[in-house]
Amino acid sequence: MNKAPTISVIMPVFNAESYLRDSIESVLCQTFSDFEFIIINDACTDNSSTILNSYKDSRIKVFNNELNLGLTKSLNRAIESSIGKYIARTDADDICLPRRFETQVQFLEKHSEIGLCGSWFENFGDIRGIAKYNPNHNEILVGLLYQCQFCHPSVIMRKEVLSRYSLLYNTNFITAQDYELWARMAHVCISANVPEVLLQYRVHAQSISAKKKEQQLSNRNRIIIGQFEKMGVAISHTEIDLFVKFCNSNFEFNVEELNKLEEFLERAVVANDVSGFITKTIFSEFVTEKWFHLCYNSNVLASMRYQKYYSSKLLDEKRMDCFSRLKFKLRSLL
Repeated sequence: MNKAPTISVIMPVFNAESYLRDSIESVLCQTFSDFEFIIINDACTDNSSTILNSYKDSRIKVFNNELNLGLTKSLNRAIESSIGKYIARTDADDICLPRRFETQVQFLEKHSEIGLCGSWFENFGDIRGIAKYNPNHNEILVGLLYQCQFCHPSVIMRKEVLSRYSLLYNTNFITAQDYELWARMAHVCISANVPEVLLQYRVHAQSISAKKKEQQLSNRNRIIIGQFEKMGVAISHTEIDLFVKFCNSNFEFNVEELNKLEEFLERAVVANDVSGFITKTIFSEFVTEKWFHLCYNSNVLASMRYQKYYSSKLLDEKRMDCFSRLKFKLRSLL
C-alpha cells in the first residue's frame, strides 16, 4: 500500500493557457517533493487541457469537470479528493518559489497548533511590490473583521482541521470564498503567515479579483456582517465603510462620521466583552489604539480632538503618560 503524500497541492484551472505551464513547473520544481498535485480541469475551452495532458509526472492527478463548476466547487472537489496531511493552494497563473513547500511544511511541523498558514508574497505583472501580511494569530483574527488576511494561493492547511470541523469553501460565495473560509477557520485553529516571500502573485486584467471587483466588495461586506453577528452586534453597510476606513488608519472623517463610528465601536466592544468572539483584551486594545490615533491625527476635530478622546468610552488612559498627554493637548491648540 502506497504511503499518503505529505502535501496535496490543489489547483483549479479554467482557460489559463497563457500562464499554466509556468505555474505547473513552479510546483514540480519544489525542493520538497513529497506531494500529490491535484488539478481540476474546470471544462476548459482553450489549450489548457492539451497542456495538462502533456505532463507525465506521476504526482499529477487531473480531474475533469464535465461542466464548468466554477472556482468554489472545483476547490471543494479537490479537497475531497486529497489524501495528504496538508493541503496547499496554488493558482494557474501564479508562481511558487522553489522553497515554498519546504518552508511551510517545516513551519507547520514545528508548530503543531497551527492549522492555517499563508506567507508573504510578491506581486508581479500589472502591479509590482511585496505584500506582508500579519504573521501573528491575534492580529490575523482582528484583521479578518475588515479584510482578508491571507493570499489565497500562498495558503497551506492542515487536512485534519478541515475534516474535524467539516470545513469546505462555502458554495454561496463565487468570489471571496477564501476570505469566508478563513473567517470561520481562524476561530477553530491557530493561524499564521510565514514572514517570508514564498509566492509570486500575478496581477492581470483577466484575474477573478480584477474582473469581479463589485461582487468581491459585496461578498466582503457579507463576511464582515456575519462576523459581527457572531460577535453579537449588528453592523450596517455605512458602518462597514467607516470601520474599514478606521482599521486602515484613514483619518479622513467628518464630525458626523466620527460620531457614528464612535457609537458603533462602543457597541462592538461591549458585545465582544459579552460574547468573547475575540479575546476581550485583544479586541479592546486594537480599538482603543486605533481610536487614539484617529483622534490625535484628525484635522476635522482641530481643537476638539483632545476633548473628543477624553470624553469617549473608548479612552485608554494607560496609553497616555504625562508627556504624551501634554503633547496631545498642545496639538489641539494649534
